[in-house]
Amino acid sequence: MSSLTAQPPSPGQAPPPYGAPPGPVPTEGQTPVSTYLIGAMILLFIGAIAMLAADFGGAYWNNYYAGVEGRIWLHAGTAAGIIIIPVALLMFYMTYWSGMAMRDTSNITVGKLDRWFKVSLGIGILYLILGIVWAGYSMAEEYDDWWLDVGFYGGLVGGFGAAFFFMMARNQARDQGYPDGEQTPNMPYPVSPPPQPPTQ
Repeated sequence: MSSLTAQPPSPGQAPPPYGAPPGPVPTEGQTPVSTYLIGAMILLFIGAIAMLAADFGGAYWNNYYAGVEGRIWLHAGTAAGIIIIPVALLMFYMTYWSGMAMRDTSNITVGKLDRWFKVSLGIGILYLILGIVWAGYSMAEEYDDWWLDVGFYGGLVGGFGAAFFFMMARNQARDQGYPDGEQTPNMPYPVSPPPQPPTQ
């Protein structure tokens, strides 16, 4: 009586998730790419929520002699929403992509991670510039008080924080042999045959 058994997976390979070709498995001492994607996903999601739910900033002034008092708030429901809403939606999409990439690592390429690194970095820089512009405008108007609120810090931390995690994920993906470029090959990695039942 003889039996047929499946060959073990090739070194450095993992079983394919959900029937898809697997991504490389990190060797000892390497951090899985998905670990960094978790960090990016959390910061992007929290940042986008903060941008939509909280104020970007505001100002207050009071002219005692003229009897004039006023306040300004900047948030997604004002004209500032022209910038805030599209950026927040982009961050939600990046959150979705990160989650899907963690589920199926065969969709990850170095090029995709580099693209999201640059987009996240751009969001952080954009919000930093917007914060500087608002500060300069408020001081030029000589408001009695002005501030940057939770929505501003959501975009700043979400953008720069996600950029850091995408950068680390990109570097690890390159070291672990993920494909370069934007397009994922159809079968980039060898897949072990499925186990066969014993035969007599």
